[in-house]
Amino acid sequence: MIELMKQLCALPGPSGCEDAVREFVLEKVKPFADEIRTDAIGNVMVFRKGKKALERPVVLCAHMDEVGVIIKKITDDGMLKFGFVGGVDPRMLLGGEVTILADEPLYGVVSCMPPHLLKAGEQNKAVPIDQMAIDTGLLDAKSRIRVGTPIVFAQQPIKLAGGQLCSKCLDDRAGVAAIL
Repeated sequence: MIELMKQLCALPGPSGCEDAVREFVLEKVKPFADEIRTDAIGNVMVFRKGKKALERPVVLCAHMDEVGVIIKKITDDGMLKFGFVGGVDPRMLLGGEVTILADEPLYGVVSCMPPHLLKAGEQNKAVPIDQMAIDTGLLDAKSRIRVGTPIVFAQQPIKLAGGQLCSKCLDDRAGVAAIL
């Protein structure tokens, strides 16, 4: 189960862009399904008939998506301004590594104005999202990235002591793993 969870959590799948997760799920359920359907917004429905018809069918459901951010603006110096996709805790962002899901994925780091450049008294205040940006190292980011591109956190799943797992998107992908 831990290996399945690691595989699921390593896949990018921000809300509305769950293609990689969907393909993984479809491959895993194919041998067990009597029928598989996907709808217009990407939901996967897998049907399995039992040995006898049930009066009330059983439905198992889970989310494939994860929280992330989306590019709202690209500055002239290549910095990416962003907004949230889902319930992102802004306190957890600064210094975080991210994967920009451009045509060719790119890596970046969430940054802000360094403390030595802030006005007196601002160093100990929480940084608002409008003062954060993602740095990819590209000065010509506009040539490789478009506004509206989704971004996920780059954390890879890691095993902790006691057989525990730590990862991004663990809440939604644990439900998917349980069903699989």
